[in-house]
Amino acid sequence: MRKQIEDADERAKAYEEYVSDVNNSLEYYLGAEAENQAKKQKYQEFIDQIESWECSSDFTNIKQFAIDQLKLPTDDGDFYAKEIERCNNKLKNPEKSFETHVRTKYEVLKTSIDGYAKSIVRIYDQNRKKKEFLDKFIAETNNIGNK
Repeated sequence: MRKQIEDADERAKAYEEYVSDVNNSLEYYLGAEAENQAKKQKYQEFIDQIESWECSSDFTNIKQFAIDQLKLPTDDGDFYAKEIERCNNKLKNPEKSFETHVRTKYEVLKTSIDGYAKSIVRIYDQNRKKKEFLDKFIAETNNIGNK
C-alpha cells in the first residue's frame, strides 16, 4: 500500500510539473506572439514611410526594392498561433493530455531501449566472432616453427 501511495504522489508531482510546463510554454508563446506583432507593426511603419517618399525617377527602383525587401516573410505568427492553440488544447483537458504525454514518452523510451538492446546483442555477437577468430589465429600462430 505504501508503494501505491508513493506512486500516486509521484504521478501527482509529474502531473503538476506537466501542467506547469504547459502553462510556461503558453506564457512564452503569448509573449513571443506579442513581440512578433510589435515587429510587424514596426516593419509596416517603415514600409509606410518609404511608400510616402516622393523620390525622383532615378530612385524609384531603389524605393521599390526597399519596399519589397521589407515585405519579405519575417512573420512567425503562424508558428506561435499553432503553439498557443496546442497549449490551450492541452489545458482544456489536462488529465487526458498528460496521459497522452506519458504514453508517448513511454513509447519513445521503450523504442530507445529496444534499439539499444539490439545494438548490444549485435556488438556482443561481433565481439564474440572477433574473439573466436583471434583465439583461432593465436592457436595457429603458436604452431609456427613447431614442425
